[in-house]
Amino acid sequence: MRHKESKYFDVIATELCRRVGLPFPPPEGTKYEVDTATWTEAEETDFRVWMKAYLKTVPMFKRMGVRYIDKEIMWFVFQHGWKLSDG
Repeated sequence: MRHKESKYFDVIATELCRRVGLPFPPPEGTKYEVDTATWTEAEETDFRVWMKAYLKTVPMFKRMGVRYIDKEIMWFVFQHGWKLSDG
C-alpha cells in the first residue's frame, strides 16, 4: 500500500516534469540526470507559486501554515528542481 504522502509527491513531480516536457514517472529503464532539463528563474518562481497553491489544499500542509509550506517548497526545489538556464 502506498503512503498518501507519495500521492502528493507524484502530483508535484508530474507538474515539475510537465513544465520541461518530460514524462513522470520516467519511462522504464531511464533516469533523469541533473542536466536532463533546465528552466529559467521565472519558470522556477512560477512553479513555486503553483506548488504553494497546491500544498495549501493538502490537509496535512494546511495545518502547518504558510511558513512551513515555504520551507517545504525551498527544500523540494533544492532537491528536485531543474538546473537554472540563462534564457
